[in-house]
Amino acid sequence: MDIADDDIFERTDSVLHADLDDAIAMMNIETGEYYNLNPAGSRIWTLLETPMSLRAICEALVAEFDVSIEDCRTQTAAFLNDLLRLTMVRRAVH
Repeated sequence: MDIADDDIFERTDSVLHADLDDAIAMMNIETGEYYNLNPAGSRIWTLLETPMSLRAICEALVAEFDVSIEDCRTQTAAFLNDLLRLTMVRRAVH
């Protein structure tokens, strides 16, 4: 799925999560599947406590991690696509 910089994402209610040091463990309660997020994925999940655009997520990540804006956008869009496919996030209505 194509993701535009201004697309806004929000968490769905189908996910339980717990902080584990510098990672987050998640469970999709609709499927019963578990996931562990690395530090970058954990940070994205934390940022999505409030609906946020791809652009805003990448601005925060570039300030915190050693990553270019281009690489951040590519990797974050792929991660958001995975979360969309797993019904863990959805596009928010603007």
